[in-house]
This record gives sequence, structure tokens and C-alpha cells, in this order.
Amino acid sequence: MVQTIFRVQRIEPTELDDIVRIRLASQDGKMELSVEVLKHLFTFEENTELDIYIDKIPPKKADDANVLMQGAIFKVQKKQDVVQVFGSLGGLQLRLIHPKDKKFFQAMDPLILAIF
Repeated sequence: MVQTIFRVQRIEPTELDDIVRIRLASQDGKMELSVEVLKHLFTFEENTELDIYIDKIPPKKADDANVLMQGAIFKVQKKQDVVQVFGSLGGLQLRLIHPKDKKFFQAMDPLILAIF
């Protein structure tokens, strides 16, 4: 499970007009997150801090989430001292990079993303 504060680094357009790619970094700098979302779901800007929850099961306070998305992990790749986790949330892509010493996910695991 990941539940920590991430800061929005960049908001990038995609090939589709109504979808943006958001690049975030954890406060401690140990994790990076890239996620595609529908533009109209978010009203934040760069440098906004977001409480992000990523796990296999919904958070206890799921009703309090501003955004709650469900999908699956399709690939986990180990590289040097980090692990890259690739997921699909209803066709929208998620990529999480975290330290190799933590084992969060495996391919085919369910994936829940909540943003508070």
C-alpha cells in the first residue's frame, strides 16, 4: 500500500483533448507517480499537494475521496534500485516508481487509486 502526500510536478496534455497526464513526486522524493485522468475531474495546479492512496483494496474512508478509480496492475519491472509498477484504470494509465526495498504490487493485482 502507498498512502502519502505527493506534489504535482507537471500537468501535460495527451493525444486526447479531455485527458491529461499528471506527474507527481512524493514529499520525501523516493516515489514518482504518473497518472492519466479526465481533465474535468481536477481543479488543482502544479505544486498542489495531494493525499494519494494506492492499494489492492479501497481505503476505509473511500466516501471521502475526491477521486476513486479502480483497475489492475499489468506489469511490474525491477530496474537497478527502483521498481516500476504499470497499471490501467479503466484504460487510463498509471505508473508508480518506488524504492526496490518495498514490495507493493505484482502483475495482475487489483489496483485502487484514491485522491483526497
